[in-house]
Amino acid sequence: MNQDVLDSMNGVQDFGELTQAILTVCERYGQVHSLQLTHNKRAGRVSCLIELDSPKMQPALKRALGATGLEDSVYLEIPVRDDFACADAMHAPVHPGRMQAARLPGDAHHSP
Repeated sequence: MNQDVLDSMNGVQDFGELTQAILTVCERYGQVHSLQLTHNKRAGRVSCLIELDSPKMQPALKRALGATGLEDSVYLEIPVRDDFACADAMHAPVHPGRMQAARLPGDAHHSP
């Protein structure tokens, strides 16, 4: 992975911060259509699969990030801290096109 990209994600503490960092890095290549994050706690990494709204821009994003991936997929392995996501007992799916704060059980604004 490109060192500048790695530096921009250094110190992220949870999925929310990591998602924002990834979206910021990707924004010059267009709207993110899909973002999948999988935390491998033992390896201290988060696997990241990115799909843009414009498939034509994905090869440029892949080159810029120093990412891998088959065909037009953009795949990154992002190193994270040992305490990454420790406070996250539950993870809500992220849909970058319609980002909203995830509401957890017990949230004052949570409605069943």
